[in-house]
Amino acid sequence: METQTTRHLLIAAVAASFSATAIAQPAYNEPTRGFMLERAYTVEERRAAVDLQSGGAQDSAAGIRLGLPGSELILNHGRLDPRGTNNELLLKVGLQPFQLEGIAVDWAVYGGISHFDPDEGDSVTNLGVGTALTTNINNAILNFSPEIIFDDGNQGDASDVYVNLGFGAH
Repeated sequence: METQTTRHLLIAAVAASFSATAIAQPAYNEPTRGFMLERAYTVEERRAAVDLQSGGAQDSAAGIRLGLPGSELILNHGRLDPRGTNNELLLKVGLQPFQLEGIAVDWAVYGGISHFDPDEGDSVTNLGVGTALTTNINNAILNFSPEIIFDDGNQGDASDVYVNLGFGAH
């Protein structure tokens, strides 16, 4: 509980440090995540975004996204660790859109590592890779974000590999 409280305080402090920049820019920035699904968009270079926790389920923790050239660095998002206790780092790279039956499809690939090393017990390291495909048809955002997660398991738990298909529309 103390680790989670510290984590939330750190996220709040970083969000507050970027608030002056966010207030100075009145333009709307398209989110790069739709609830629990990654979208094919990335945060603009030299910008930051904060994901708020969107529920108590897997893949919905709060996190920070930092815009890099053509990509974004995602910190402590909870995408690779359903228990939400690991330190996590993902890199998502935006790629050139392609045409599918005359419809523009944006896409990005991402990969990351999540690690937790407690004072007592086994350390846990999770890995994940995925892609996000997003299109906008008549103001409806359609999203497909398949990913594979190599879950080292919690202390004493068995390791596991699972696939998330990630379909969404809004």
